[in-house]
Amino acid sequence: MSITGSEEEISYFLGIEGEQLGPFSEAEVLEKIQRGQISRESLVWWEGQADWLEISKVETFGNWFKRPIPPPPAPAPNPKPPTRTTPSTKNDYKPDSMATYLPSGKELVPVYSHEESTFTSPPVVSSRLAVIALVIVFLGFVTWGFLRFTTPSNAPIAKPKISNKEQIRIKRKKLLSDASSSLMLSPQNAITSLTELTNQDVTDEVGREAADLLITYYRQNKMYAPAGHLLLKLGKIAEAAKTFGMDPNSASEAESSYFKAFEAHPGKEGANYLMEDIKILLGPLNNRALAINRIELFEKTFPGLIHPFSYYLLPTDQKIKNIFSRFSYTFVESLLAHMAEEFPNLTLMERPIVEIKRDAAGKLRLIGRYKGALALSTDKLSGIYFLYWFIDNQWVLVDTNLTSDRQIFAATTRKKYELNTFTDSQLLDFLEREFKKLHPSQGLHEAPIVNRPATKPAS
Repeated sequence: MSITGSEEEISYFLGIEGEQLGPFSEAEVLEKIQRGQISRESLVWWEGQADWLEISKVETFGNWFKRPIPPPPAPAPNPKPPTRTTPSTKNDYKPDSMATYLPSGKELVPVYSHEESTFTSPPVVSSRLAVIALVIVFLGFVTWGFLRFTTPSNAPIAKPKISNKEQIRIKRKKLLSDASSSLMLSPQNAITSLTELTNQDVTDEVGREAADLLITYYRQNKMYAPAGHLLLKLGKIAEAAKTFGMDPNSASEAESSYFKAFEAHPGKEGANYLMEDIKILLGPLNNRALAINRIELFEKTFPGLIHPFSYYLLPTDQKIKNIFSRFSYTFVESLLAHMAEEFPNLTLMERPIVEIKRDAAGKLRLIGRYKGALALSTDKLSGIYFLYWFIDNQWVLVDTNLTSDRQIFAATTRKKYELNTFTDSQLLDFLEREFKKLHPSQGLHEAPIVNRPATKPAS
């Protein structure tokens, strides 16, 4: 950028951390770069530029940020002055053996006459062109003199000021640089600085870089809630929902984020987000009413897609059949345990049956039946039956033909609990409570996961 020759050297002005400094020569600027007084982000301006530029992007200075400035070359040593000799005198002259001279008494005869030794050559520039050139030089000299003597030499150079916006950007970049370098050694102070930057503006280059540093730090330290909130600021809703979902205490934020992601993404991707939203409503948040609303929305928005939540849209009687069919085995096992305790000497040859029956009045009962052979001590009996009702979370015998005494006792119990029945809604509530008690981590629509050995009837 230097102007050499007859022109003056360029004067540079610097913008460092919002302050304007200068003017400086090119050599002075290079010296400041070498001493580390100027960073890559510092601004520079010189007369003729419309606005300030980052110094690292200016051709003259950009390369000096990649390598150290070499020291100036040492001046060449002065050549040895020539040895002065004393001029020779006439008496000192001694012609050598090759000298040619005219012997005494001889006349000098010229080789060429005067006319023969005079040569002429054509002029290089015609006189007309020479006159035009002189006129142009004269006019240029007059113009230069006018400008030179009418413009004050010490007039200030008009340069643009560093805007407030640019000053803020420089300070934010400096704060980001300091925070990123101290994040591992002093995380608390660095996090405070990075949070300040994202709160000021998370959409510009500095804010986005600060947010990325914070999110990485939060995830590495399993701080999922603040990471999720920062992702929401960046507009990364789906990623925020997944991050919130990794924190059990952030179920509400996860549900809200998944629903926003569904609204922002049409098609199958949106369907997946809506299903995740419904799972959270049915699971950690236990908001069944809102979940049913979202299931209906799913069927309306995605009529061609299958979902696993159909149970919640069934009428009550079908819900009873559906959920009872999925965990009725637990009632069979509880009945077997009760019969083994009530009749310790009996061995059943078959498994009992547990079912739901509706009486003449339309009320529902949960009953258990057994009919078949059994072993009593060493005797084997056939055609024996038992009838149980499930009353107040326990089985009671209401009919049997095992012995007459047992039959009379069962009839008395039957009369006592004759009015203990369920309405449809009461039985459904009871079945759903029992299901969640046995399988707390599963939804009512899911098949229970059971690890139990298969039972065989006694032979």
